Amino acid sequence: MTYFLGMDGGGSKTIAVVADAEGDVLGVGRSGGINFQEIGVRAARAELALAHRRALRVAGVRPAATAAAGYGICGADRDKDYATVMDMIIGFDASPLRVLVNDTSIALRAGTPDGVGVACISGTGVNVMGFNREGRFKRVGGLGPLSADWGGGTDIAVAAVNAAMKQAEGRGPNTLLHDLILERFGLDDIEDMIELGFCDVGREDAIAAVTPLAFRAAAMGDAVAHDILVRAGSSIGKAARFVINDLFAPGEPVTVALGGSVFMRGRPPVPADALARVVKTARNPVKIIKLRTEPAVGGVLLAMDGHYGRTTPKAVAERIACTLNEHIRTPT
Repeated sequence: MTYFLGMDGGGSKTIAVVADAEGDVLGVGRSGGINFQEIGVRAARAELALAHRRALRVAGVRPAATAAAGYGICGADRDKDYATVMDMIIGFDASPLRVLVNDTSIALRAGTPDGVGVACISGTGVNVMGFNREGRFKRVGGLGPLSADWGGGTDIAVAAVNAAMKQAEGRGPNTLLHDLILERFGLDDIEDMIELGFCDVGREDAIAAVTPLAFRAAAMGDAVAHDILVRAGSSIGKAARFVINDLFAPGEPVTVALGGSVFMRGRPPVPADALARVVKTARNPVKIIKLRTEPAVGGVLLAMDGHYGRTTPKAVAERIACTLNEHIRTPT
């Protein structure tokens, strides 16, 4: 049997998938976030290796038996980043072929037949990138606040707390966010968010808990929360429109794939709707799709593409996505 491994390593979680050549998913492994720029190389390597080991164990596949592996890793943006991450991977993956890309790239591969188009990811952070049919690549930002990224879950959460504090100080409009945040964390004063480590130890947990509150407030008709979500989607949409205009000729149809928790699980879908309004002002006809499977599928497909030297048939790609659903809810 020929086996392939795909891994999606994000800022908050990592998922590894093992499949055979027919597209049957045999095992899934999970671990924590692996952004080495935040948690350090040693901790990131340990999480990567853990997801890899768990997926192979569930699949009953020896570590040396995988023909190729495709990795989509957050934080892999510059050449030096790729070198750092590849050094991590070499320590535990014996596959003869290892394909390493940014985690946004595997989302694009998972959401399109051939990896051509633009991917917009909004999870913990933001990344926007695209490939055209000539293989030319364009990335916008992706390096955090220093590269003007805005619109991820962290940004939404910080903006929500900002709005709540402005209300408390009398320098901003009233918003449901204020009371929702107090209730969620059992606080008497919004300034006590600082004591939760919102800007220090434990910051990630506090931020992750605030982001859904912005969606909840918007669903309840809160204008401030709604505007925050619109700003998030519009910001990412402008980056996507720039990539479209740079990579594709006027009039050329373009697929825009959306991934990440903000786009995939956010209800109401205000950010996705705001993004759509912006990208549809591009000079190209745009088809917007939301990923209906884990981006790790794209890692498996990149591994297969590289191993066989051609684009993996659509039927195999669909088989991977279908059989993954049978595993994804099973703790491993």
